[in-house]
Amino acid sequence: MKKITENINTILFAITLLLTTSNVFANEIKPTIKVLNAKNKVFALIIDDSKLTDVTIKIMDQEGLVLLNEKASISDKASKSYNLSNLPSGIYEIEIEDNNSFRKQIIKLTYNKLEVLKEKQRKIYKPTIQKEGDYILLNALVLDGGEVEVAIFDKEGVELFSEKFENTQTIHRQYNIAELKSTNCSVRVIIGEKEFRTYIK
Repeated sequence: MKKITENINTILFAITLLLTTSNVFANEIKPTIKVLNAKNKVFALIIDDSKLTDVTIKIMDQEGLVLLNEKASISDKASKSYNLSNLPSGIYEIEIEDNNSFRKQIIKLTYNKLEVLKEKQRKIYKPTIQKEGDYILLNALVLDGGEVEVAIFDKEGVELFSEKFENTQTIHRQYNIAELKSTNCSVRVIIGEKEFRTYIK
């Protein structure tokens, strides 16, 4: 019965989000998450970056179930508030994707308040991968020095090469693919459990 109630609350939460999000203005430099009113279990996503055109926000529970997946178009400054009062107590992950990066933020929801766990915040920059002549060029920025995995696959999906990086903040690599039977291949980069895949033709 408790599980059924939680599922109903989850559905009601998704509907509530669509009804309660609102646009206002704010003065932050980069997309951040702030608690506007912990008593009412509301957090705000504040955006103030003229270089951004689109921001996607996802809210997921501990099981990885996506409760909200919303894209917001940014013209100048914007802020949205999200009411989580219909969700059961627990830990939730907020993921914000912009043009160049992903931001992950963990929040803790109890029966009477919402808490943003600032120490659990992480920013992951998207790697750039391009082909120039017989080479694949990879550039990645990993400010926290976490583990990075790179793998190259042929057009059949067979792994041809892989390597790992640790405690490295910048990665600049070039891979020679001149000897491949076909230059059609793919590159997979994993940074902080986030997978990026680029197909090369």
